[in-house]
Amino acid sequence: MKQILLLSFIAIFLNSCVDPKPSGCTDIYANNHDELADYDNGSCQYSGDIIFFYNPSTAAEFNEAEYDSLVYKITVEPVDSVELEYSELPNHVFSGTQNAPDNCNQSGYVSTELHWNALEYPELDNGRGTIITYQVFGMKSDMQTLISENSISIDANDCTKIEIFLTARKNKLSSIL
Repeated sequence: MKQILLLSFIAIFLNSCVDPKPSGCTDIYANNHDELADYDNGSCQYSGDIIFFYNPSTAAEFNEAEYDSLVYKITVEPVDSVELEYSELPNHVFSGTQNAPDNCNQSGYVSTELHWNALEYPELDNGRGTIITYQVFGMKSDMQTLISENSISIDANDCTKIEIFLTARKNKLSSIL
């Protein structure tokens, strides 16, 4: 009888230690927001869009260099994230535009949606942001030339517009300023 009483007491004690509140992602801006979650367990996942563009002056420089295409390599940090690669069709005529595109889904531009987990960078957009590193290569036959590279922060649920410059010209402009 004492053993049954002791086992009952242990079972009641262990059940009282279990947190009955459901956990999950409580951030309404996250892709996996859980309306039923009472407290956040750090599982939130976010996404944001990026779009690349360049102005007519840069387009003229691409044409002068006779690149067959441009290849974009994008790495979402932390380091173990997937590297994405996109290529513009080789048309030998890079047109460029005076202004940034209106939205991230505008045709004629290289754009993609990126995904990341919560709090990789708590200082960015209240833990909703991340940092990407991108490289743009000009392709000519079997040769590739690094045109531009940078690391920038991306906010969740936002469209980030990235203007591409030739690295040499960008560095030259930075030294003048």
